[in-house]
Amino acid sequence: MAAVEHNFHIDIHHFVSIDWLGFVRLIDAIGGIDIDVPAPVSDYGTDVLDTFSGNTVPAGPQHMTGAQALGYSRVRVDGDIKRIERQQAVIRAVAARAVSFGYIARLPELWDAYHDAIKTDVNTGQVPGYALLAADTNLANIESFSLAGALYSGIAEDGALILLPNNDAMFDIIDLFLSDPRTRGEAPTVAIEYAAGQETAAGAAREHLLAYGVPAEYVQLLKGEGGTPGVFDFTGKSYTAAKLTSLFDLRLLNPDGPASVMERDVPEIFERCRRL
Repeated sequence: MAAVEHNFHIDIHHFVSIDWLGFVRLIDAIGGIDIDVPAPVSDYGTDVLDTFSGNTVPAGPQHMTGAQALGYSRVRVDGDIKRIERQQAVIRAVAARAVSFGYIARLPELWDAYHDAIKTDVNTGQVPGYALLAADTNLANIESFSLAGALYSGIAEDGALILLPNNDAMFDIIDLFLSDPRTRGEAPTVAIEYAAGQETAAGAAREHLLAYGVPAEYVQLLKGEGGTPGVFDFTGKSYTAAKLTSLFDLRLLNPDGPASVMERDVPEIFERCRRL
């Protein structure tokens, strides 16, 4: 976890890890998982896939036991990137199985049964709350990200093949991962207007927005004359407008939408935005 925080410059608030035996037991406890395997995977040189006939995972829909899911997660005959993709598929399949078959409601019970195989900084008293949160989660809205597109092949000093990051591309992906998807969907222009002498406060406001998932490319600093603190929604980005009012404890100055903004204000403000 320390390596992830150091290399990616992000804070991890909580962690959960499970040992191999617990992984197998937990998947068996929910009746196995279903995965649509995109292409056949074979490994004849190890025993990782020995729970599959012919040491091969066939392409197409597969119902896997805990042991089979473990083998599918571990096999790396086609490299680390493909293995990570399989591991993400297994995690999604576990979540889908737990939700569709009502196992989320039994999460506290499962926790009691399998906590010996789990390491986490989440305390037992928080588990019921997370169970309720999971039950209300729409799995279709969960996004997965990979740094595969930001990696290139290299050779270590000992001759081993390694993957190295393109830092600019890597942090672009991380910024996308941390951004609010609904804000991304609206693609707003957020202009922070500040009066002379308020540059530090404006910069702090910008950093506050970035910390709460507003992508940096959407945020601009605009030196103005000052005025009544508040949020104007000029382009009908209602979600972003509501987010701004909440983050800064400000009121929306045109609650009826863009049409309610005084016509004399619009040309001046938009002209200043264009000059940024």
